[in-house]
Amino acid sequence: MSAFLDIEDSLSGRRWTGPSVELARAAEALEQATGLPAPVAAVLARRGVPPQEAAGFLAPTLRDTLPDPRLLKDMEKAAARILAAVEAREKVAVFADYDVDGASSAALLIDWFRFFGIEPTLYIPDRIDEG
Repeated sequence: MSAFLDIEDSLSGRRWTGPSVELARAAEALEQATGLPAPVAAVLARRGVPPQEAAGFLAPTLRDTLPDPRLLKDMEKAAARILAAVEAREKVAVFADYDVDGASSAALLIDWFRFFGIEPTLYIPDRIDEG
């Protein structure tokens, strides 16, 4: 990489280097294949995104990025049990924890049950006494 404004090193004395020849070629290929601006293509190339995946990388969807929940052990059984509880109008309890994903998950589940006319009980175990 040539100097920019005659500066070749950072303040800490580290030499600045530009992209490798392979990376520059990958960025150019991305730019040509996708029509993306050069700076965007360069970032995608640095992240190892091939041209055929560029659109999905730039506009991701939950369906494409999250794993299939059915791959979790016994997920089909759990879903069937929840459906049976809703259909039989059984009492339902949602167990959650204190962190943000536990609270968010509990809120989503409670809203889902309420949509079907079931008022679930929320239980958050005590961190000290119940772990």
